[in-house]
Amino acid sequence: MDKAVLDAYGWSDLPTDCEFLLDYEIDEEEWGKKKKPDRYRWPDDVRDEFLARLLELKAERAKETLRELSRTRGRMPTWMAEQISKLIASISILGSGNGVHVLVQAVSPRADS
Repeated sequence: MDKAVLDAYGWSDLPTDCEFLLDYEIDEEEWGKKKKPDRYRWPDDVRDEFLARLLELKAERAKETLRELSRTRGRMPTWMAEQISKLIASISILGSGNGVHVLVQAVSPRADS
């Protein structure tokens, strides 16, 4: 199923191999012989890359939605059109060494609305 989802997004370059990995760090001495909190999942670097791509896609789609809304500015109050313009400007995509991280800055709603 992982492969089908990645292929649907066009991200077939991401590996789908899973491993049993701890969900969180534990103190081996304190933990003793209890079952460890591991899960069968993607390694952290694969998971992080997948999530970064999803965030990038979400930001692109949000920006496009806001652009569509801004095309109807003549039919909305001026304050709303200004908020949409601020939101469009606040969505920026930043590149980094390990995938793309997306920064979406929230714009506060009008105090008198």
